[in-house]
Amino acid sequence: MTGSPDSGQGNVLFCIALARLIMGLKKRLVARLFFAWGLTPIGMATFALSATPDAPGLEDVQLGERGNQTRIALLCFTACTIERRSNTEFVLHGVGADFSLDLSARSKFVSAFTMASYGSGSLMRVDVNQAVDYAKANICAVDGRAAACVDLFFATGKRADLAGGRAATSPEPAAYQNPPGNSSKPALRESAAGSWDIAAEVSGEIRYFPNEAAFPGQFDHWQPSFTLESDIRWETDDRKHQFVFTPFFRLDGRDDERTHADLREAYYRFNADDNWSLTVGAAKVFWGRTESRHLVDIINQTDAIEDIDDEDKLGQPMANLTILKNWGTLDFFVMSGFRTRTFPGMDGRLRFQLVVDMQNPIFERDARRRAFDYAARYSHYIGNWDFGISLFHGTSREARFAFAPGGSLTPVYDKITQGGIDFQYTKDAWLWKAEVIAREGHGDTFLASVAGVEYTQYQIFGTNSDLGFLAEYQYDGRDEGLVMESFGTAFAAPVTAANNDIFAGTRLALNDLQDTSALVGVTVDADDQSMGMFIEAQRRLGQNWTAELESRLFFNIDPANIAAALRDDDFMTFKLTRYF
Repeated sequence: MTGSPDSGQGNVLFCIALARLIMGLKKRLVARLFFAWGLTPIGMATFALSATPDAPGLEDVQLGERGNQTRIALLCFTACTIERRSNTEFVLHGVGADFSLDLSARSKFVSAFTMASYGSGSLMRVDVNQAVDYAKANICAVDGRAAACVDLFFATGKRADLAGGRAATSPEPAAYQNPPGNSSKPALRESAAGSWDIAAEVSGEIRYFPNEAAFPGQFDHWQPSFTLESDIRWETDDRKHQFVFTPFFRLDGRDDERTHADLREAYYRFNADDNWSLTVGAAKVFWGRTESRHLVDIINQTDAIEDIDDEDKLGQPMANLTILKNWGTLDFFVMSGFRTRTFPGMDGRLRFQLVVDMQNPIFERDARRRAFDYAARYSHYIGNWDFGISLFHGTSREARFAFAPGGSLTPVYDKITQGGIDFQYTKDAWLWKAEVIAREGHGDTFLASVAGVEYTQYQIFGTNSDLGFLAEYQYDGRDEGLVMESFGTAFAAPVTAANNDIFAGTRLALNDLQDTSALVGVTVDADDQSMGMFIEAQRRLGQNWTAELESRLFFNIDPANIAAALRDDDFMTFKLTRYF
């Protein structure tokens, strides 16, 4: 395939390429690398893979990324359709293929891509390193030809609770054809060796609290802020060497602690071949299946000053070896340079009555900032089962709190060992999923779990819209109460509100050209009926802008519930983002 740049776009976008594609046949595939100004109308950098002329079924595979969206386009020699089984699992009807690819050096969000023969078609699985907000499978146009396309939208800087969702089986799509009005077309040209890929996003945000502040020193009502995040990548033409640099900065108008900068990612990656890679530097890694809580997601520290949903993460210095085989994926981690959790300051909202002193943390029981942490994870799928088994030993990302003499809270970080299992099972229109951990080091060894189900109704009322329903139960058996430590009185374990709670939610995706979606979720404490609710909506404005609306509300909060500190902190946020 060939093409030309779209001169109407001024964005500098990055290119990604696949090294080789193994089709399960004795035929070799010839990879061609391309650089793109855009994938209209969403402006994506793309790569293409071309099979030898006599390779059956699949002619080309293309991948493009922009902002928080990744598109995978499959061009078939014969008629084919694409069906969504979950946010990371799809069925390509009409084409049988067998191959597995390591994309960790080529994609910001997707780490691996696998296809396996499945009846008269192929089962397509996508391994991701960040929570998937939602996914779409449809027919799009590529260079004037119809293609089976998968669009993945990732939860970058926002909640993934409803959306990490691996939804259920969709109805059989319409016959393979080039639909009118769909102009998604990659403009391609040859890439230079050792290419630079640069992208950025700038956001303006206004947050409004309708209630007066509950504690002295907190601001009232309005909280404006500004964020800047860039993604700078360089890789050699053989894809063996890659450098990634992703700085983040927020300027907040009311809370000095919320004004902060971070290197979300800054690493070097070496790819020996399509079967293993080594990453050294600060990176982000996501583990998890469920929506309301990610128990097994323990590699990165939470940037809690960004939001209260635990979705924003700080970059973690590490060395990560990834081995990708047909029997599964193995990841090994060695980490140092511990990152302490961020919290609002004295003048900030969404905090405890006592301010957390982030400047003087306590590292207890052999935990310390420069100590080494170790982790490993094995993940694979068998039939309709997807599962992961993980182990972590090191400094806990969750902090206990000790009462400091000056009337503040001091975070205490302990050495822990945590084993985890996460899995999901897809059956017809239903998805069953769970995460279970056992942790030692926070008082007595305890178990915690979150499990639930998701059902998605596709093409409601004869439209292109999808409506999803979710329900989960949260359990946590950690110690509660206070203990006496060498430094004074402290909590026995990190505090949590998710110890006996029920979550329910729904998601509406219009599947229009503007990617309009809305999410609503409610969590109820089964012990005291305290309730928290969130509402989110987003829509793309033209090619380079997105608008997001978020609201969090708290109802019937029991005074003894840990969420009582937030009872007056209902808020609404409007965010406008420009992508470059």
